[in-house]
Amino acid sequence: MEPPAFDQLIAILTRSFAELESQALSESELGELSMKQLVYLDMIASLDRPTFSDLARSLGVSKPSVTAIVSKLMHKGYVEKVQSAEDRRAFHVLLTDKGKALSLLHENIHRRIAEHFTHALDEHELHQFARLLNKALKSAFS
Repeated sequence: MEPPAFDQLIAILTRSFAELESQALSESELGELSMKQLVYLDMIASLDRPTFSDLARSLGVSKPSVTAIVSKLMHKGYVEKVQSAEDRRAFHVLLTDKGKALSLLHENIHRRIAEHFTHALDEHELHQFARLLNKALKSAFS
């Protein structure tokens, strides 16, 4: 039997990641967030006290888009906005305790996905896989 074509492998990989994330999300409060809201939550967690402009720039979206999603995350209790001490016109977006807990849980989901590769590949294969993924990602997003 011939191995699946590359595009089929990508589809299988994408579906598998989605299933792993969906399963973990459904077992937690993360299930109440859309994927877009989860991306924003991850970005807020990775940036140091981002402003709405920082988020728009980092995510490549408009400030009104950021405002809409942040408002939903605030309503659900995952983030809060705090007025900037340096520029009273600007607001920083911060994770609440609930947001921090969810962010940590989401990191753990990614860690579990990484463990699947760690168990299936030897050290040389993992290094080669990481190098190839980095190369593909640089090409796709540059």
